[in-house]
Amino acid sequence: MTLYDKIKSMADDQNLSISYIEENAQLSNGSISKWKINSPRADSLYKVAKFLGCSVEFLMSEQNDGQMFSDNYSGSLIGENSLNYRCSLNENEIEILNILKRFKTYRNQIKFIARVELLANEMLSNIEDNEQVEE
Repeated sequence: MTLYDKIKSMADDQNLSISYIEENAQLSNGSISKWKINSPRADSLYKVAKFLGCSVEFLMSEQNDGQMFSDNYSGSLIGENSLNYRCSLNENEIEILNILKRFKTYRNQIKFIARVELLANEMLSNIEDNEQVEE
């Protein structure tokens, strides 16, 4: 599998377009497609790896297994299919990731997480209040 094919496969798994990856990795339009023929610059490859949440080594390897995630993962959320590379998540974790990947921007993902945390804290507080009343 070529570098471009691996990126395309990961993009498809996450329901992302190559142009969306280029835009979010701050690359010019068509940059990744050129990697079918030319080798990418190291900084460009790093940006794509970081966005996809994998290591440069994973992208450069010809295998589909191995260390997918970088040690300082801060890229996009990943879809269920791309988790098959090397990551084992339970059903609930996969469901959460599938919900989060519906949001196209980090800002919206963070807003959603903050709102869920607020609601969870309120629910926990209500449960604790009810338990105290019952005692």
